[in-house]
Amino acid sequence: MAQYPHVTLPSDKSARISVLLPWNPNRRGYDLLEDMLGLSRRGAVLYDKPVFKVARHYSAKLIQALAVRYGQVEVTQCGNVTETCVAPCWGAKRRTWPDCTCACLGENHGSGSPLDHVVGDGNLSVRHTPAERTLWVSAGEEWI
Repeated sequence: MAQYPHVTLPSDKSARISVLLPWNPNRRGYDLLEDMLGLSRRGAVLYDKPVFKVARHYSAKLIQALAVRYGQVEVTQCGNVTETCVAPCWGAKRRTWPDCTCACLGENHGSGSPLDHVVGDGNLSVRHTPAERTLWVSAGEEWI
């Protein structure tokens, strides 16, 4: 089991954050999290084995409190990378990909088709690719 807590911030801003706490023989995860956040009502912290789920708007306060209690906390932030491509690019000849100056960097050049979604007047296409980054937050760090 992990020595430090792990917090996952999902890309969906309405989704709850996931908190994986180090093993504790007293099984007092609910109480610990509710005390850290100053919560008095049941249901604010949910348990979805093996993680606790907490409302997204508590993320900064929770990460800071966990870092103070455990010394550091591992945080994984989920999001999306947005790729774009323009109509002149996907409509060009494939062999001219070295001349591509659009954001696709030649990947979609001359393919004859846009990326996942066409937006606006039809000359721009976008694709969202899931991405994540993991960082460690230590107690006393000025990040919030």
